[in-house]
Amino acid sequence: MANAHDFISKLPKGYETRLGERGSQISGGQKQRIAIARALLKDPKILLLDEATSALDPTSERKVQDALDAASINRTTLVVSHRLSTITNADIIVYVKDGQMAEQGTHNELMAKKGLYYNLSMINRKQENDLEGKQRKPSYKDEDDDDEMIDDIFSVGGEKIKEKYKISLYSLMKLNAPEWKLILVGCIAACLHGATFPIWAVLFGEFYGVFASLDNDYVQQQSDKYSYYFVAVGIVSGLGIFMQTYLFTIAGVKMTSRLRQMTFKAILSQEMGWFDLKKNSVGALCSRLAGDCSNVQGATGQRIGVLVQAIATLVVGAIISFVYSWNLTLVTLITVPLLLGSVIIESKYMEKSTMKERNAIEVASTIAVEAISNLPTVTSLGQEPYVLKRYCDQIEIATRACEKSVRFRGLVFGFGQSMPFIAYGISLFYGGYLVADGLEYKNIIKSIDIWLLDLGQALAYAPNVNSAIISAGRLLDLFKRVPKMENCAPSPFNAVEKIEGDIKYENIEFKYPTRQETPILQGLNLEIKKGQTVALVGPSGCGKSTCIQLLLRYYDPDFGSLNLTGTPSTMFPVDVLRSQLGLVSQEPVLFDRTIAENIAYGNNFRDDIPMAEIIESAKKSNIHEFIKSLPQGYETSLGNRGAQLSGGQKQRIAIARALVRNPKILILDEATSALDNESEKIVQEALDAASTERTCITIAHRLTTIQNADIIYVLKNGEVHEKGTHTELIQLGGIYKQLYKMQQIS
Repeated sequence: MANAHDFISKLPKGYETRLGERGSQISGGQKQRIAIARALLKDPKILLLDEATSALDPTSERKVQDALDAASINRTTLVVSHRLSTITNADIIVYVKDGQMAEQGTHNELMAKKGLYYNLSMINRKQENDLEGKQRKPSYKDEDDDDEMIDDIFSVGGEKIKEKYKISLYSLMKLNAPEWKLILVGCIAACLHGATFPIWAVLFGEFYGVFASLDNDYVQQQSDKYSYYFVAVGIVSGLGIFMQTYLFTIAGVKMTSRLRQMTFKAILSQEMGWFDLKKNSVGALCSRLAGDCSNVQGATGQRIGVLVQAIATLVVGAIISFVYSWNLTLVTLITVPLLLGSVIIESKYMEKSTMKERNAIEVASTIAVEAISNLPTVTSLGQEPYVLKRYCDQIEIATRACEKSVRFRGLVFGFGQSMPFIAYGISLFYGGYLVADGLEYKNIIKSIDIWLLDLGQALAYAPNVNSAIISAGRLLDLFKRVPKMENCAPSPFNAVEKIEGDIKYENIEFKYPTRQETPILQGLNLEIKKGQTVALVGPSGCGKSTCIQLLLRYYDPDFGSLNLTGTPSTMFPVDVLRSQLGLVSQEPVLFDRTIAENIAYGNNFRDDIPMAEIIESAKKSNIHEFIKSLPQGYETSLGNRGAQLSGGQKQRIAIARALVRNPKILILDEATSALDNESEKIVQEALDAASTERTCITIAHRLTTIQNADIIYVLKNGEVHEKGTHTELIQLGGIYKQLYKMQQIS
């Protein structure tokens, strides 16, 4: 019923094809048709259609509209539409203005009144009413266009992720290098604290021998003396553990904070092709940003202090033990290899379970991010239980992996804690023979190697080190990666002045990194002169939006050259190039900040944007009066992704954001698609004025909005098939004329 079955059937995996994050592997029209099928599957008593056919080409729209008309029989249907042609058969039409009903009636009744609806209809008749899909996957879809999508979806859906990270402990320690002063003082404190354990053993052994005397005065005198010793040892130990904990905690927190900043910076520096990979989904990156940075502390920070403390205890304790009884010490040290061996085996086991656990957590994070960011869709479909089950299934996988590792880890931890006591038993057993041979009893006590207890505790934390190595490996892999769009060396010319508005695509060939089997541009040649207004049109998959992405340097051509005023785009620093380009996309992205801040973000190359410029940009995009009507005006917070505004209001703020930059090249990718007819007319006039004295590139679904363009390029299969003015292309009678006729019919 939704005209989606044919293109789904042609996919290699059919209905089992994965659509990618947010449906990124299919076009806007295909997404819309699947959404319509999803709604019809419920056989609802009330059908809500909010611009349900807006992303479809004229051919598909007619078919889907017929299906929706049939689906509306015997059920209540509420339609929200900017296309009046889709609601002419409605039983009742309500015209809403300023939150109130202004007119109501049938189409004929409202036309006869010649009121607000009539005026809107008159404007509507002068505009074509098709809508192209979002940026990467444009929208004019026919059966051939659907075929072009199939290889793309299959190649991405089949992506396999297999990661293994291994770095040296030295590389791990280098991450904490900036805090070396804190770590150095902390190591000294840890050594002092660690040395107190064997020193206490010596004092205890000496004091234990005092009780062998029958002289009460002597015992009292020695007791007083050793009590001072023990207090002194306690003070040194207390100061040592305080400094050790404090300094290493500060070092660890600073390192974690620095790693999070470095990680976020590295993520933002990557080119668009890197984000196309499944392993770099939003959920996975958020999980890495939150988890890996803190996990590195498992082998740094306080763990360094524990390790240094254990080494100090081991060295000082072994020296003292060898001094008093070398043979007994050697016997006791037999337990150390056993302890180390168990830790090594456990670490090998932990490596596999840790990666399995983390992969499951990343998938769970991806599900959570996708569900939360699309919460209105989830709730409207009543799919909260399904999403929760998917999330819980991944958490269960992580839990099972964790349970297996915890059981093994508990065994190793228990073994590590028991080793000192086993060593005591061995020491006492063998010590008995030494006593029989005449060795003093108090010296045997000194050699019972209390330091093994501290060593066992320190080695019990070895699994944390293994986990930290995996996390650090992933982070270092990200830090070392050189983005393909990295800023080049300082240009030998003034890059800003060099960008004047002349653009030339010469023999451009391009394939998306994750879809190498499908060529997008095939020898594209296209020239735009400074100050011209140029429109790009054509069927889906022809490469219109790809041309824009190459200009913005989201990607670079595989072959050929994209020149700006005769200079290859790759010669310009990315930030300088983009500072001279203003982009307005079909689906605007706003931030959870105030309206003023969202508009000012359009020109973050200046420290401060005067409020007058912000207001002027808002006036040009026909949003100023609306902003003034809000209680907090320009200080109104927009909520997550601009949730407090309608689609048209968001689009106008996005237009204002582009205009405040005063770009030399203005790019309009369906810039007025979300606006009603009245607002579109006003905004289009503002955009026409804004295009004066600057180069303007437009991708438009409504051909009436580009009729005044200086030149229109018609693309198909990654090449220019037609070019000329609107009148010239109509007279030519080719692809452009066919599209224009289809829109007139709709």
